[in-house]
Amino acid sequence: MSACVAAREGQAPAKPAWRAVWSLGLGVFGLITAEFLPARPADTPWPRA
Repeated sequence: MSACVAAREGQAPAKPAWRAVWSLGLGVFGLITAEFLPARPADTPWPRA
């Protein structure tokens, strides 16, 4: 067994990066929202007739 493998066995398991997962999820949600709910021009009456 190499020294690198032996050193790795003694370390605690890595913590999951939930902040990164949350950020990616919000980013995907924003992109999907921008695709299917486009912004309307400011001079367009609402609701459209």
